[in-house]
Amino acid sequence: MLPARLYKYIENSNGTTGAKRLALNEKCLTKICGYLNIPDHVNFGLACESFRRAYVKSCMTKFEICALNHISKLTIKELVFFFEAAGPYIKHIERHAPLSKLDIVIDLIVTYCKQLRSLTLRNCNLCDEMVRKLPRLKRIDTLILCGNQRITGRYLYGLTYLKELNLCGCSNITTSQIVEAFKTCTVLKILDIRECTELHAEAFIAMAKYCEQLEVLKMSCPPMRFDCIGFLPLKELVLLDRNRRPSTTHLLEQLPYSGKQLEVLEIHSENSLNHKHISMIKEIASLKMLAVPNNEAVNDDALDKFCQLTHLEKINIRGCCHVTNNGILKLLRFCTQLHCINIQFCRLITHRLVSDVISFLNEEIENKNLERKKPLVLLVNSTLMDANDLSMCVGYETAVRESLIKVIFDISTFDLVDGVAAYHYMGRLHHSSDEGDDYEDENANPM
Repeated sequence: MLPARLYKYIENSNGTTGAKRLALNEKCLTKICGYLNIPDHVNFGLACESFRRAYVKSCMTKFEICALNHISKLTIKELVFFFEAAGPYIKHIERHAPLSKLDIVIDLIVTYCKQLRSLTLRNCNLCDEMVRKLPRLKRIDTLILCGNQRITGRYLYGLTYLKELNLCGCSNITTSQIVEAFKTCTVLKILDIRECTELHAEAFIAMAKYCEQLEVLKMSCPPMRFDCIGFLPLKELVLLDRNRRPSTTHLLEQLPYSGKQLEVLEIHSENSLNHKHISMIKEIASLKMLAVPNNEAVNDDALDKFCQLTHLEKINIRGCCHVTNNGILKLLRFCTQLHCINIQFCRLITHRLVSDVISFLNEEIENKNLERKKPLVLLVNSTLMDANDLSMCVGYETAVRESLIKVIFDISTFDLVDGVAAYHYMGRLHHSSDEGDDYEDENANPM
């Protein structure tokens, strides 16, 4: 049965009632399909032959990017009906919560979605037997399996065309299985193995040996040295260091020499960095984005050293409680491309910083120094400034109007205590598998 709101839409748009609704032309019916979620869309297509034709036509464009929300109550017959029509046109699929019929859905995906390029099954309670079917997707190059704690990495070796693999929070991934995957996934460019805590040295050796094209690596710091990673052609490295591992120090020692192409470095820990680490980081001259939140060692002296990073565009020093206005201003003067600064929870930062920054930016414009992207973004939640303080800043409203500066007081939705957004692998734990359809993913703030 079609939803009542659909009948109301048809009547209002065409001025018809009763049997005459079926006389709507195919273009109109196809447009109506565009307003429907998946269950309503399926019900529409099952109503009659003319609706079915419009349903099939709408599937050609509506579901190139397909979020599998609200499908838990579909019958198997309805699921088959959906994937038969939409599957050949689907290139990207996402699901962010458990699903009681997931094994059937995966069967339908590998049967009908022959053009699929990326598959995201986050917090879906996957098991190895479900993963076993995925190598039948010959065009897939992106696989996001965050938070599926039952999988061990078995059968990943069959996904030979993968360029991106995300196993964040898959805590049962084993060394032997991931080594087999690395042997065949030789074109891998992006890998996330944060919170894969069972990996041993063999896994990292195999990664460096077989994944020679790896450009983005996100990982938890293991207890052992992993010097081999320093020789990968990495452009982005994200380290999650919960236990102040000495391996972090060993890797940082290599990066200034072997990581000349490194543009993004994030080290998420709490007070694990020291002055020696700061001196190592300042030598990575190619850095464009640096995140070292929640470290007392990151103070004004550290920012003075970071002034050597002349290509720096973004910096995250959230929770670095010894940073002051003066340290930020000096960094801005030397890093002429710096345009985004996260200083949330830096308790010594005051509204005076905004006044000084505006004066400095106006100075740059007068001197025709135009390297810096505008507006300059400051994330300032839980500092000593508030929105009322800005009314006292000379020229603030003009600077905002002219897109010179943007001050953000809202707290970032991205958890930068450990560099892992909660939705990556925690999900909404109170949901049962059938209640997960109310779950909506939020966009992470990159800073």
